[in-house]
Amino acid sequence: MLTRRSLIAPSRVVFSRTTETRHRLRVSTRPLFQYHNDVQLTDPDIPTHTTPLLTFPHRPRKGMVVYRCAECDGRISHSVVTLTDTTLLQTDPDDFQFSDQTGNPDMVPQGFQITNDTADYAVPDDDTGWPVLNPENVVGTDYDYTAETGCCGPPGNAVNTVCRNGHKVGVERGDCYTVHAIALDPTRVTATDSHHQETEGLDAEDPAVWLDILDSGSVSDRRRAIALLGHHETVAAVPALRDTLTAGPRELRPIAALSLGRISAPDALEALATALDTDDETVRTAVVTAIGGCDLDGTDDILLDHLADEPHEDVCREVRYGLDDQLTASTFRTYLDRSTTAAGQLALVKLLPRQGDAVASALTDTIHRSNLPTEVRKRAVVQRGHFKSDTNTGSRYREDTGEALLDALEAVTDVDVRVACIHALHNRYLHDDTIPDAVERTLHDLETDPRTPEAVRTAARDAL
Repeated sequence: MLTRRSLIAPSRVVFSRTTETRHRLRVSTRPLFQYHNDVQLTDPDIPTHTTPLLTFPHRPRKGMVVYRCAECDGRISHSVVTLTDTTLLQTDPDDFQFSDQTGNPDMVPQGFQITNDTADYAVPDDDTGWPVLNPENVVGTDYDYTAETGCCGPPGNAVNTVCRNGHKVGVERGDCYTVHAIALDPTRVTATDSHHQETEGLDAEDPAVWLDILDSGSVSDRRRAIALLGHHETVAAVPALRDTLTAGPRELRPIAALSLGRISAPDALEALATALDTDDETVRTAVVTAIGGCDLDGTDDILLDHLADEPHEDVCREVRYGLDDQLTASTFRTYLDRSTTAAGQLALVKLLPRQGDAVASALTDTIHRSNLPTEVRKRAVVQRGHFKSDTNTGSRYREDTGEALLDALEAVTDVDVRVACIHALHNRYLHDDTIPDAVERTLHDLETDPRTPEAVRTAARDAL
C-alpha cells in the first residue's frame, strides 16, 4: 500500500492515481519535500510509476521555469519546459471516459507547459497568455470548492485553485466531460528560470562546503545546500539546520525542517519537536511532515501530543499522514479528552479504523457528547455509518449500525447532528431490499410531527 511515509522518502517512487481522484487529493499526494526542488523532479519521457521522486544533485535542462505565488512566493509547480510538439496534446475527452470511467486524460504531457492560446480546449477560454500545466506538475495547491463545483470534477469556469496560503493562482479543469489541465493566472504567479549555474561549492561532495554556504551563501544557494544536506543525511548539519529552522529566513525554515526529518537523528527529532511551538502554520506543516518521516521511535507520541492543541486543519491532516498506525479506542478516548481544538478532535475521529467493538462504542459515545463541536460529532456519525462488519454475514455493515444511528437520532438535540444521522441511515439502507420498520416509523414520525425542526423534517422526507 502506498503510504504517506513512502511519499516522503526520496528513494521511493510515486505511483500515479486516477485523474478523477487526483484533483481532490492534490495536496495530500504532494510531499512537502518538493519545497526542495529547484530542478525538474521527473523526466517526462519516463512513466511516473518508474520515476524517482527526488534526485540530488541534478542539473535542469535549459528553458525550464518554476512558478510561484506572486503574493506569498510559495512554490506551486515543478520545473517545466515549453512544449514545441503540439501533436502530443490531448485536446478532446477520451471516447471511453463516460462508459468505462477511465478518468480524464491529461491535456499537457508531464514536465511540459503550453499557453492557453496554443490549443482549442485550453483554459480559460476568454483570456490569453496563461501557462497551462499537467496537474502532476502542480504542487502546494488546493481546489477551492467555494469557487465552483462540477459534475464529477472542476469545470474550469472560475479561478478555483489556491496556493497553500489561500491565494488564488489559477483555474483547474477536470470534469467528466473534459481533459484535465491547470492554467495559472499570469497576474497572480511569477515564473523563475530554473536553469542556473551551480556554484562550485554546491557541486562539491564535501558536506562541509554545503555548511559554509548555508552559513554565508545567497538564499537560493542556501536553499539547495539545505536540500543536499538532508538528502545525504548529514548528521553534522543538525545544529546548523536547527538554527535555520528556528531563526533563519522564513522561506528556508520549511526546507530545514524537512531536511532534519530526512536525517532522522535523535537530535534532529528533538529540534523538530521544539519547533512545533512556532506560530507559522507553513513551518508547522513542514515540521509535522518531517517528524512523520523520521525513522525513529516516539514520533507517533510527539504528533498525537501536538494534535491535541493544533488549530489548523492543514497541519492536522499532515499529522494524520505522518502517523504509522490508526488509533485504538483507548488512545482515541485519551487524546479526545485532552484535545482543545475542533481541528484536532476532528482529525482524531478520522484516525479511527472502521472495525472493532471498542471503536464502535467510542464513536457512538462521541456522537452523544454534547460538549464536542458539531462538526466532530457529525464526522463520528459518518464514521459509524460506514462501520464495517467483523463477520461474514453477507452485509458489509455491522448489524448494530442502524440501531446505533437510530438511537442517536432520537437522543441528541443538535439539529445538524440529527440530520447527519438521517443521512447516514439513508446511506446504510440505500441498497437493501427493505428498510427496518423501526427506522421507517421513526422517519415518518419526524416528518409529520410539527414540533420537529424544519431541517430534520426535510431530511426525513428526503430519506423516505
